[in-house]
Amino acid sequence: MATLRITRAHVLPDPLSRLLELHRLCFSDYVGVLPSEQSFLEWYLKRPGGGEGNVFVFRNGDSVISALFLTLSHFRLGDDYLPVGIIDTVMTHPDYRKRGLASRLMEEAEKFMREKGCRFGYLYTIPGTSQFGLYQKLGYRDHKRVFHLLNNVSRQAPGSFPVDAFRLEEARIFLNRFFEEYNGFIPFEDPMWKWRKIIRPPMLPIHILNYGKTAIQSSITVSMAQVTTGKGDWVEAAFLSDWAGISPSDLEMVLRSALSIVPGGTVCDILCPVDNIEEWDILVNNGFQKATEESAMLYPLDEGARILLGNNREGKWYPLIESVVGA
Repeated sequence: MATLRITRAHVLPDPLSRLLELHRLCFSDYVGVLPSEQSFLEWYLKRPGGGEGNVFVFRNGDSVISALFLTLSHFRLGDDYLPVGIIDTVMTHPDYRKRGLASRLMEEAEKFMREKGCRFGYLYTIPGTSQFGLYQKLGYRDHKRVFHLLNNVSRQAPGSFPVDAFRLEEARIFLNRFFEEYNGFIPFEDPMWKWRKIIRPPMLPIHILNYGKTAIQSSITVSMAQVTTGKGDWVEAAFLSDWAGISPSDLEMVLRSALSIVPGGTVCDILCPVDNIEEWDILVNNGFQKATEESAMLYPLDEGARILLGNNREGKWYPLIESVVGA
């Protein structure tokens, strides 16, 4: 352990290459994750509030043997938007696991979040895993359960409706207004909107479908990707996100339009909390089935945050797709 030390990725020579090497080593055997490609990681590190300066690493010489990504942002909880630190891409070289490196990096990230005035730490993980237990020991609470709902599209779905893939600024305004009542929502300020919807890596093309004649009544984003099978190859997938509609019929209409553009043989994946009852029912009625469960975990960093968290366990939740699958 004496040769290992904590630093930030931006001080390393060629940090992107070193993080990419560790990412490939740690996630190549996982099922359902995006392949470790340079264009993807380069894009992900440009996430507003993130960057190489917010990547905490254990280094052994110039090699990175453990890392976590931290993004500083604001999310909605109750009636306010509060400063939050979002943690993801926690990874440790197989030869250095079970030495407490991830715990040490989490502690460093906590100090940094406190210095920056964050009220919460926020991450996603799978319940019942060793990582879930670790985060609980560090103070993270199992706040909201979110499920992957899958639809194996055998052919292009019938019944598509006229949609407009261009009204981007109108869609940004519509989504910000629609998701204001959802806890966990991170508003689409201009830098975040451009990163999520416009400046994308070639491996993650998206379609933003908007429905409505004079004003947008519903919207959904379809992210096309290839995901790993855990056997050294990949399958085609489509991730649906930012699904919003004024009425249940508007929601269903734009969902069916999304399914109609997905090629046959593609697995459609959408994140939905059980508490989002209206959306859940529409998904099930359109052939989606419950699959892997995720936990949205929150760590209150002060007493006021603990009280806020206790008062806001119920209600709709906005799943943060880029922290779960990266798309």
